[in-house]
Amino acid sequence: MRELENTIERAVLMCEGDTIRPADLTLLDREHTIGMTPALAVDLLNLEALEKSALLEALKRSNWIQKEAAKILGISSRVMNYKVHKHGITHDRWSKNRN
Repeated sequence: MRELENTIERAVLMCEGDTIRPADLTLLDREHTIGMTPALAVDLLNLEALEKSALLEALKRSNWIQKEAAKILGISSRVMNYKVHKHGITHDRWSKNRN
């Protein structure tokens, strides 16, 4: 179960858009997918929640510096900014969030 979790987490982090493609799942091979039904995969995974969790963890590790968090996740700063806005993530240190 942990292996599946890690694979999906990596796929969420590596995808460049809103959709995980087969290329993003390079760690999955035929041996690991035998017996897994689509319904089981949907019940076990909430990709949006995993993505947001990964973003928040990277931001915490980078002291809320988006550019550094993007490096941790292996994505561009532009993708990081898009995903931060998509999930409504804010922080007091970010000047755009100040009143």
